[in-house]
Amino acid sequence: MSFTDRPLCVAPGSGVVARHGSAVLAAFDGGDERVLDLLIEIVREVGMDAAPGRRLGRKIAAVLGQEESDAVPPFCAFAPTADGLAVIVGGGAELSVETSGGTVVLDGRDAATWVDRIMTGTYGQVQARPAGASLPAPNKRFDLRTGVQTGGGVTLLALDGSLAAAPVVELAETPHEPEHEEPEHDAA
Repeated sequence: MSFTDRPLCVAPGSGVVARHGSAVLAAFDGGDERVLDLLIEIVREVGMDAAPGRRLGRKIAAVLGQEESDAVPPFCAFAPTADGLAVIVGGGAELSVETSGGTVVLDGRDAATWVDRIMTGTYGQVQARPAGASLPAPNKRFDLRTGVQTGGGVTLLALDGSLAAAPVVELAETPHEPEHEEPEHDAA
């Protein structure tokens, strides 16, 4: 599985965004430039693999295990696996992924180390941002196909290129069904 054909819309900001093949990194203010360079190099190294997600996660985890936590910038990294999406989030960063059950939000502040997950199945829009921040609406004009640039976050658009977002659901070990509400009808 690959998403090289999906637009990756970069939001304005002072962080760093990298995309190589199907691997994506969004890093935000903080940490050590040396560690940031290591994370970017991992994205370059694994991004052209057929399904680089698991390898991306393992290589980033190996770097993080060697570094002091204050040397690591807040970041989100993600890439496809053979049957879904691998994500890793650290520090003051947040990643949201549209799934068939709603939008799952992972926050790097929820762990003493980092949050990583393999999300199986299909997924739509993926957004990486500083924790607690909201990004402006994705603009396809700022589509990063490959390389590294400044940015305050990214949105990988759904396969159909839609900008619509799914409802947000709280992350739980087992997804729950949202309550169904009756649609409101205007009186004529």
